[in-house]
Amino acid sequence: MRKDRKSPRKPSGSDPYRKIIKTHLPKGYRLKEITLRGNTAGYATSNREIICEPITDRERLFVFLHECGHVHNRHLRKNIDIPAWQEEYEADQYAMIAMRAEGVQIPMVILDHHKNLVRLALNIDQDGTDNVKVLRYAYGKDWRLHRIT
Repeated sequence: MRKDRKSPRKPSGSDPYRKIIKTHLPKGYRLKEITLRGNTAGYATSNREIICEPITDRERLFVFLHECGHVHNRHLRKNIDIPAWQEEYEADQYAMIAMRAEGVQIPMVILDHHKNLVRLALNIDQDGTDNVKVLRYAYGKDWRLHRIT
């Protein structure tokens, strides 16, 4: 039998992010890449899904890895009692470590955005933190001004 038609195209091995996605997608989770509305760039669900924009660049890869960080750090468990700033900080750290380990440069625009999310969560939390690593991450050179004494 002669093949006149080409078989459906398989995902290209040249897509640099597929291997990273496969490596970091939590076991038992599936990735759903869709166009999201509003300010949401991605989220992880208790239905064992990570939902984010199609991963076509480093910024979207960071968001995907950030959501993986929530899962790997067990932030989706019921009755978890940790502050929002800590959840966001831990997820950011996971994404940064993963990107560096994979040799992918972290875009400053996305890093600045995520640092701002940690700052916002710190400002909402009445107790805040005196964790120097978190404060340095969120506030940079001005971290001492935000230290709880």
